[in-house]
Amino acid sequence: PATAPWRAVVGNIPFEAGPAEMRAFFGQPGVVVVDAAIAHEGSWAAPGRSRGFGFVDFADALSLRKAVATMDGARFLAREAIVRVAEDEVSRSGSLSASASASSA
Repeated sequence: PATAPWRAVVGNIPFEAGPAEMRAFFGQPGVVVVDAAIAHEGSWAAPGRSRGFGFVDFADALSLRKAVATMDGARFLAREAIVRVAEDEVSRSGSLSASASASSA
């Protein structure tokens, strides 16, 4: 995308992973992570078990492109991560929690 937010959707996330593990997974030279969130069953106010996917916001388009190119298929806590640029309807919604809520509906 040409403008913010520069967001990736990440699939096949281990159920035990949290936002801190997501940030660490994407923490590599030249990649600046702004925020990370994992979708959970139930509401965001009272989350249940992880749904196995989440979203990561990056500081710029270069960070997003580098993350998709290098982390798609990489091992994330013994699972092969699926990393894609988030679709426009997800990216337009603004915050990570709004994106995940919209995606789970």
